[in-house]
Amino acid sequence: MIKGVDLKSLTIEQQRLAIDLALTGTSLREIMQKVGVSTGVFSRFKRDTHEFRDIFERARLEGLELLADDLLGLADDLSLDVNRSKLKSDNIKWILSKRKAETYGDRIDVNINKTVDISTALLEAKSRVRDVTPQLSESRSQGDSMDSIKETLSVPIANIGIPDIFD
Repeated sequence: MIKGVDLKSLTIEQQRLAIDLALTGTSLREIMQKVGVSTGVFSRFKRDTHEFRDIFERARLEGLELLADDLLGLADDLSLDVNRSKLKSDNIKWILSKRKAETYGDRIDVNINKTVDISTALLEAKSRVRDVTPQLSESRSQGDSMDSIKETLSVPIANIGIPDIFD
């Protein structure tokens, strides 16, 4: 152990450097290398230090915006190999679609989170409905034919898809 240095934590300077690198879209492996800590130390510190973790993760998300901007530059840079540019572009797009799916993802959200109250419309519809039960019962008890029942009700039953159950 180096005297005066806790190998299980990051100094303020290391934390600032890690956040600055994350803001530029630098990979996590490269951040740990430039900060000078192992994966284990960095992961434990991030897990145990909630404030750092929150700031670092926000910085990484912001850094993804720079990666998205880099996509435009890849298309314009004629000095790069076409296949290598395509591979890099595809990798950046994949990372963006996973890490910032709400902005760069392929999924289209068509969920509607709206509540509609139809109780008033149902009450109005119920008030317009005519109760034909007594007329049907009376016609059936008298042995009326379906044609006479239709005339009594003055409703074109055959035209609205009700099966002819009275014949």
